Amino acid sequence: MTISARIDNILNQQGISRRQLAIKAGIPPTSFQSAMARGDGMSTKMLNKVADALGVPVQVLLTSDDIAQTSVNLAEQIGYYESCLDVAIKNPDTPSELKEFIQKNRPDLNSVKNTIYALSIQAMHTNPEVEILLNAFDRLNEIGQQKAAERVEELTKIPEYQKTPKRD
Repeated sequence: MTISARIDNILNQQGISRRQLAIKAGIPPTSFQSAMARGDGMSTKMLNKVADALGVPVQVLLTSDDIAQTSVNLAEQIGYYESCLDVAIKNPDTPSELKEFIQKNRPDLNSVKNTIYALSIQAMHTNPEVEILLNAFDRLNEIGQQKAAERVEELTKIPEYQKTPKRD
């Protein structure tokens, strides 16, 4: 199911039109209609506005593949901005005050990229059972977490609990 189809399902549930949603989200209706026609071609900014206007978490509109692709796109954009900052710093025509400002205020973009990847992995686990498991795991200390991982590994070796392999 495409992002557009998921949005349409929510619109039907809420009894509002695409145009009403666009206006509520602060998006020009023609731009929103074009994005909806593309199916999955909605920008992250627009997607966040739509989710806010619908009153749902953005993850509701995305599949795990969408989340993974969005995180890759964000990481690529950060890499681009990082390259731009490097060029500005290395350019002899850049005023020294600007170079100092960039170096002083530049965030650790690798850390930001790692955070994006970590959040995308978390967001992909929207299954309630996975959420319960992760919350319980977070309440354990390091030794408890190690034991929990061992127990889960043991469960994977019991045929009764194994998934059946998918056939091509």
